[in-house]
Amino acid sequence: MLQLDTFAFNWNMTFFNNTHMLRKLLFLSLFLVGCFYGKAQDTSRIGTITGQAEDTLNHMSLKGAKVRLTRFDDSTILQTTVVDSNGNFTFERLPLDSFWVRISATGFASMRQKAVLSNAFPNYPLSPFYMSMAGSNLEEVVVVSTPPISFRGDTMALRADAFNTKPNATAEDLLKKMPGMEIDGSGNIKAQGESVSRVLVNGKRFFDGDPKLATQNLPKDIIDKIEVYDAQSDQSAFSGFDDGNRVKTINIVIKKDKNVGYFGKQAAGVGHSDQTLYNVGGNINKFNNDQKISLLGQINNVNSQMFTAQDLGGGNGRGAGGGRGAGASGTFGGGSSGITKTIAAGLRYADKWGQTDVDGSYFYNNTKTWNDGHSERENLYSDSSQNTNQNSITGTLSRNQNHRIQFNIQSSFDSTNSLLIRPNMSFISSDNQSSQLTDIFKDTLGERKYITRSNIQNGTHNSGFNGSGNALYMHRFGKAGRTLSLGLDWSGNQNDGYGYTTNIVNYVSQNRTDSIDRYYTTKSNTNTLTETVTYTEPIAKNQQLAFTYSHSYRKSVSDRKTYDYNLATNEYDKLDSTLTNNFNNIYKSDRVELGYHFNNKTINFSAGSGIQFGHMISENNFKGYEPIDRKYTNFYPTASFRWNMEQSRRLSFNYSGRTAQPSAGQLQPVLDNSNILNQTVGNPDLNQSFSHSFRANYFFFDRTNNKHLFSMLSYTLTTNNIVNVTTRLNNGGQLTSYTNMSGFYSINGSFDYGFPIVKPQSNLSFRTALSAQKSPGLVIDNTSGIPDTARNDTRNYGFGERISWTTNLATTFDVNISTEPSYTISKYSFNAGNNTNYFSQNVTFEGTWYTKSGWQVNGTFNYTYYTGLYNTSVPIWNMYISKSIFKNKQGEIRFSVNDILNQNKAVTNTRSDNYIMTSTNTVLKRYAMISFVYNLRSFNGRNGGNGDRRGMGGDRGDRGGMGGGWGGGMGGGRNRSN
Repeated sequence: MLQLDTFAFNWNMTFFNNTHMLRKLLFLSLFLVGCFYGKAQDTSRIGTITGQAEDTLNHMSLKGAKVRLTRFDDSTILQTTVVDSNGNFTFERLPLDSFWVRISATGFASMRQKAVLSNAFPNYPLSPFYMSMAGSNLEEVVVVSTPPISFRGDTMALRADAFNTKPNATAEDLLKKMPGMEIDGSGNIKAQGESVSRVLVNGKRFFDGDPKLATQNLPKDIIDKIEVYDAQSDQSAFSGFDDGNRVKTINIVIKKDKNVGYFGKQAAGVGHSDQTLYNVGGNINKFNNDQKISLLGQINNVNSQMFTAQDLGGGNGRGAGGGRGAGASGTFGGGSSGITKTIAAGLRYADKWGQTDVDGSYFYNNTKTWNDGHSERENLYSDSSQNTNQNSITGTLSRNQNHRIQFNIQSSFDSTNSLLIRPNMSFISSDNQSSQLTDIFKDTLGERKYITRSNIQNGTHNSGFNGSGNALYMHRFGKAGRTLSLGLDWSGNQNDGYGYTTNIVNYVSQNRTDSIDRYYTTKSNTNTLTETVTYTEPIAKNQQLAFTYSHSYRKSVSDRKTYDYNLATNEYDKLDSTLTNNFNNIYKSDRVELGYHFNNKTINFSAGSGIQFGHMISENNFKGYEPIDRKYTNFYPTASFRWNMEQSRRLSFNYSGRTAQPSAGQLQPVLDNSNILNQTVGNPDLNQSFSHSFRANYFFFDRTNNKHLFSMLSYTLTTNNIVNVTTRLNNGGQLTSYTNMSGFYSINGSFDYGFPIVKPQSNLSFRTALSAQKSPGLVIDNTSGIPDTARNDTRNYGFGERISWTTNLATTFDVNISTEPSYTISKYSFNAGNNTNYFSQNVTFEGTWYTKSGWQVNGTFNYTYYTGLYNTSVPIWNMYISKSIFKNKQGEIRFSVNDILNQNKAVTNTRSDNYIMTSTNTVLKRYAMISFVYNLRSFNGRNGGNGDRRGMGGDRGDRGGMGGGWGGGMGGGRNRSN
C-alpha cells in the first residue's frame, strides 16, 4: 500500500478561508505579472531563430551542414553554425529584424529562407529544410516560410511550431498557448470569444466532430497549423447563400510528412487509495494519406471515461470546475461525482473511394457508478417565515451500456452534383437503484419542527434505441448562384422499461404514516420525418434569393402501466388508474421561407422570414380525456449582417425570432404523484411562446504585435414564456404545474483582450463577463386551505473576470496560470428577505519542468473558494514525476499522486426561482499510481522518439512525443461544408 499519510498533509486550511489573504495573493500575482511586463518593455529586444534540416531520400538529419545568417537587405554574414546530430540548429541573441538563413551541405542543393523577428515573435521557428541531392541545376532553392499567424479570408491560421509547449504535448496544450484561445478545466474550448462546438482534422469530421476527442488526443508534434473560422452549413456553403448561421470551428491540419505512418499511445497503471486502482488503455492509428484506421480501448476504476492523453498517462486528473462567469449556479471540486468503473472501446475507419469520402466509427461504453450524496435545500415563499428546509441523504448505483455507430458519407458525382449521408444510431441499456432519506422542517425561534420524514426507494431498468439520419442532395445549375437542394431528415427513439418505487412518509405533526409500493412498465417511441426543398436564384450581381419549403411529421407514443402492491395476493396486480396512461401525440407542420442575400468583399447581409402552420393532436387513450387539438401559426424572421473591415477586423450582427410549443407532457392534465414530495400535473390551456434573440460580435487581431480584442453582446426576450407554477403542499412537498407568463429576458456580454509579453515570452489575456436575467414564475401556498398566489420575478446580475498568463518559452519550463473571480446578485420580487449575494474565486496553476535527459516534473493546483449561501473551499493539488526510457525515449515511467491534500469535494450550489440548494457527492479522493507509457511513432519507415526536443538538444518537433491520438480524416485543405 502506498502510504501518503506520512507526508505533511495537515496543512492549515484556514489560510484559504481568509478572503482578505486571497485578495492579497491575487494582487501580488497581478503585481508580479506587471513587473514581468514592465521589465519586458524596458529591456532591449533580442531574439532567436531555430530550424531543422534533413535529406529527402532517407529522412536523416544533415549533421555538419553549414548554416549562415545574413542580413536581409545585403549579404553581410552575421553568424554561422552547423546542424547537430538531431538535425537542429539555432541562432541566438539577435536584434528584432529581417534575415536570410542559408544552409549548404556537400552533394545537396543549397537552400535559403527568410526569418522575421518581431515583438510578438522574438523566437522564430523556421519551416523545416528538406534538402535534395544536387543535380545539374545548382541554383539556390528559396523556401517560403509561413508567418506564425496569417489570415486567408475569414480564416485565422496559426503555425504550430511557432508556439512552444512542454514535451509530450497534445493539441489541447498547443491551443492553450495560442492567442485568443481559452480552455476550461473540463476541456471546453473558446476561440475568439465564442464557444467551439466543432473540431475538424484536415477539414474532415473527427469521430463525428467531438471536439475533445481530437484536442485531448492528437499529439502536438504531428500538427502543422491550427485554423479558426466560422463554418457555414452544408447547404449554405454549396449554394453560396449565407444565411448568417455560423458554427465556430477549429481545423487541425496535419503535417504532410505525418500522413503516412503509425502513431499512438499505450499505458498501464496501478495504484491505491482505500482500494486497488487500475487504469489500462491505449490507441493505435494508421495513416495512409486518405485512409485512416484507429483502434482504442480503456478499462479503469479512476473515473476516466474519455480516451485522453492525461487519463492514459495515469493520474494528474483535471482540476476543479469552479465558478466560471456570472451564473446563478456553480459546481466546485475536482473530477466527477461518484466512483465509476469503465470498460470502453472504439474503432474508426476513414477513406476516399474515388469521388466518395467515407468515414465510420463504432464506440462501446460500459460503466458502473456508485454515488452517495447529501443536500440542503431551502424552499422559498412570499412570506419568508413560511420557508421550509429540506435535508436529504441519497445513495445510487447505476449501470449503463451503450453501443454507438456513426457514418459520414460524402460523394461528389461531378462539379455540379453532390450527395451527403449521415446516419447515427445508439443501442442503450441501463439499470439504476436509488434511495433517499428526506427531512422537511421549519426552524422557528430556535426550535426545529419536523413536517415530514420520508424514505423513497426506486429501481429502474431501461433498454432502447436512438437513431438519426440525414441525406442532402445538392445540384448546381449552369448559372452561378442557381442551386437546388433536397433534404431528408429522420430521428427516432424507442424505449422499453420497468421499475419499482416505494415511498414511506411520516407526517410528524399529525402522527401518521402514508406508504406507496408500486411497480410500473413503460413503452415509448418517437419518430420524426422532415423533407426540405431549397432553391436559390441570383437576381443581380452579388445578390441571391432563396426559397425553402419543408414538411415535418412527428408521432410519439407513450404507454405506462402502474400497479400497486396487493397484500392479499403478494403481487403487483392492482392497476393504478391515476398513474396509468396511453398517450398518442402527433404534430404536423408546413413551413415556407423566403430569404435575400447580398455579399461582396466587405459586406455580407441576409434577411428573411418564414411562416409555419402546425397542427398538434394529443390523446390519452386510457382515461378518456378529450383530445387536445391545437393549431399553431409560427413566424420565423431572421436577419444577419457581417462587415469585414479587413481580414483581421470584422463586426457581425444576428437576429432571429422563434416560437416554441408546449410539450405533450406539459399539456396533459394528468397528476403524477409517483414521488409524494415532488408531484407534477400538466395544463391544457398553455399557449406557445415567442422569443426574440439578438447577438452582436466584434473581432480584431493586430497582426503587427499579436494583440487581440473580441467582444460579444446578446439579448433574448420571451413573451408567453412557459414557466413553472409551484404549489406548497401540506406534507411539505411541492406540486409543479405550468403557465404562460411574459417578462423573461437574458442579457450577456463579454470583452476579451490579450497581448504578448516579450520577457519572459508569454501571453497575458483578460476576459470580462457581465450578465443579467429575469425569470418570472408563480409560487402558491395552499397549506391554509386558501391559496395564496404570488408572482416571483427572479433577477440575477453577474460580473466575472478571467485573467490568464501562459508561457511560450523555448526552455525547460512550461507554465499556465489563471484566476477567475465572479460576483452574483440574486433578487426575489416576492420577498426581499430571500435576496442573496455571493462570490466565487477559482485559481489554477499548471507547471512543468523537464530536462534533456528525459526527467519531467508536473504539478497542477486548483483552488476554488465560494462564499454567500455557504462557505466552501476546495484545494486540489496533483503531481507526477516521470522518466523517459528506451533508445528514442518512446517509453515513460511515471509516478503520480492525485489530490495530495486529500481535500477533493464535489459541491454544487443552485439557485432557482423558488429554492436554494447545496449538494455534495462522493468523489475519488487522494490516491497514488505508478504507470508505464509507450508512445508509438513511425512515419515513412522512421521510428520516432520523444517529439518535443526543445529541452533535449533541439526543437525537432516531428519525431514523436507523448499523446494519445486518433487519426483524423484526410482531405484537401479546409472544407467548410463539414
